[in-house]
Amino acid sequence: MTLLAFPLFDQVTATIGRRLRLQGSFGSSNSANAPKPTGPQHDIRHSAARIVRSLVDWGALDGAGEVGVYRADRHITPAEPAHALWLLEALLLSRGADLPLNDLLRAAELFPFNISLTAHDLMQSNRLQVYQQGQEMTMVHRVPQQESMGDLSARQAGLS
Repeated sequence: MTLLAFPLFDQVTATIGRRLRLQGSFGSSNSANAPKPTGPQHDIRHSAARIVRSLVDWGALDGAGEVGVYRADRHITPAEPAHALWLLEALLLSRGADLPLNDLLRAAELFPFNISLTAHDLMQSNRLQVYQQGQEMTMVHRVPQQESMGDLSARQAGLS
């Protein structure tokens, strides 16, 4: 759900995931020869560095080798299919649109995870809907959840 709460986290993890997929590792952009940015650009670089550090702390990245070079530490396989479905639902929410099944399962943001679900697995979920677009493309849609009666009552009473 960090993908939803922090758009910068989503963007940084997607960039890391793409670089890891292409190169197997990536280097931090903090070079001794690079000019030090000031203002908002500095804040973004500082925040991105903290995100990378958090990913190292969580075991998603390995930064123990060459200084400033990171590799994927391990791939985490969710213990239950429901956990993997929850990750995919969070990604759909962060993107705000339906996604092709292949793009969803291989999303760069999910680089620390080994998601091995099929279209059939997604069809078993009451929170995701799988449909065909054209002859070749299988799409995934997040089904909006209806409000519970308690939420509806609170909203009508002006409490939320």
